[in-house]
Amino acid sequence: MLPIILNLNKFKVVVKNSFSIFIKVSNFLIIFLTVFLHFLAKWLKKSFNDMPFNDILFNIFMPIKGTEKNLIDQFIAVCVLPSLFFSILIFFLVNRVLIRIHKKNNMVLNYKIFRKNSAFNIIIDRASVIFKINMFCGKFKVKVSRRFIFFLLVCCEVCCVYSSLNTGFKSLKIDAFLKENKQNSSFIKNNYKNPKNTELIFPLKKRNLIYIFAESMESSYFSKDLGGNEEENLLAPLTELAVENLNFSNNDRFGGAYSTFGSKFTTAGLVSQTLGIPLKISPKIVNLVQNHAFFFNNAYGLGNILQKAGYRQMFMIGSDKKFGNRDVLMENHGNYEIYDYYSAIEEKKIEPNHKVWWGLEDSLLFEIAKEKLSELSKQNAPFNFTMLTTNTHCPEGFLEQGCEPRFVDNYSNAVYYSAEQINDFVRWVQQQPFYENTTIVIAGDHLSMAKKHFSKYNYNNDKRCGFDRTIFNLFINCEVKPFKCKNRVFNSLDLFPTTLASLGVKIKGDRLALGTNLFSDRKTVSEIYGIEFVDRELKKRSNFYDINFIYLH
Repeated sequence: MLPIILNLNKFKVVVKNSFSIFIKVSNFLIIFLTVFLHFLAKWLKKSFNDMPFNDILFNIFMPIKGTEKNLIDQFIAVCVLPSLFFSILIFFLVNRVLIRIHKKNNMVLNYKIFRKNSAFNIIIDRASVIFKINMFCGKFKVKVSRRFIFFLLVCCEVCCVYSSLNTGFKSLKIDAFLKENKQNSSFIKNNYKNPKNTELIFPLKKRNLIYIFAESMESSYFSKDLGGNEEENLLAPLTELAVENLNFSNNDRFGGAYSTFGSKFTTAGLVSQTLGIPLKISPKIVNLVQNHAFFFNNAYGLGNILQKAGYRQMFMIGSDKKFGNRDVLMENHGNYEIYDYYSAIEEKKIEPNHKVWWGLEDSLLFEIAKEKLSELSKQNAPFNFTMLTTNTHCPEGFLEQGCEPRFVDNYSNAVYYSAEQINDFVRWVQQQPFYENTTIVIAGDHLSMAKKHFSKYNYNNDKRCGFDRTIFNLFINCEVKPFKCKNRVFNSLDLFPTTLASLGVKIKGDRLALGTNLFSDRKTVSEIYGIEFVDRELKKRSNFYDINFIYLH
């Protein structure tokens, strides 16, 4: 048997080298993450207007497949590449200067300054660092201990890291997010009305539903004389339709729903308006890998109710259905048939290399929607056809070919032509035989994040110069009339029971989830407590919410 010879010296060298590599890699990663956080915070604040960290966290852990290419390119150009450049630069300086000082290696750095014969020398010997300055006004020499310089440089690096982290934490509102989640609120528990246990009575002849989620559509796009905040009416193509039908408003003219926590981006808007609950992320359950397959599986919403009532349901979008877990959300809550960008390729509606904006342009999406509605209307079962537009997505919207610019900025044009497309589609539906028994709901999925468009109004979160921004809504061909539709205080959670009521469904108690039926005379949760109070309470941790909607059972 051969003897085992352990070379301890060689082993020590290997361990020492491995540890040295580990330290360098760790140091670089810390520097990169710190710098990246700084650039990310600046980009998000500039492009998306202070997106809450709850929303950022969701988008980090959920699928982002299908994101608009320009947005990804911008993210790489503004966040990733500058972070890499400055991280490598800082890392190089740290290793070349700090490490040499620490190891007591001799080093001389010479720099020429401004004038001829002027110089700035740094001489590092085994005991000290000597700064020599030779300038036109005289010669200066400063001798400093190596240990002090090493300590000073380490302090500078720590201060830089702390400063960047602190700025990033505040800009991304991580500190506020953590603070809010330290407080447990019983608000959701006390005000949640379980739709599963609520008596719902459908009319003998069930009405069809067409629900249009209009991307980033808000009532502020109306002109000031109509209740909005624009000098010119960007929703002019929809105004006649709005006058003819029903708009629930926060004022005495055209208004809408207040935006509350957990409903400020597309998936959150879908959750709020179909499930009646906010989309919240808890720090204790940040790892949502399992929830990709069980997305709010324990919640019960509009799709579940209509499925149980025998409705055939379809969800149509022009982008990738997987983005933001929209496919899992709709499949788990009503078993929707989902039609997306790739469905259009499979049906040969477009060529495989055709991709505009997020996938399909809205004009083509509406044309396909007409075909699908014609097919659905010929079946015996009532239908729920839900669709989501895209052209008005931030940062500047998308103006399709053939649309002549009417306004100076691109986003205003995108809003105007999106309103025109929605109006044309609704007018087409009104001419169809199935319209008589069909209710149409048009609602913005959330407030716009196109910060550049709103900069002229001194844009600040959900308010601009004292004007309350609200989410657009329009109810067409409803079965019932509202008790009061103007000067209401409500949020997007209330649209869940209100949509059912618009179909003629009688809701016992006029409450579902956290929403209130706006057709009834019952006060909304926001009217009882105030919209600011509701928003604050929704931000806080809710054990009831985590146990009932997030954790798997």
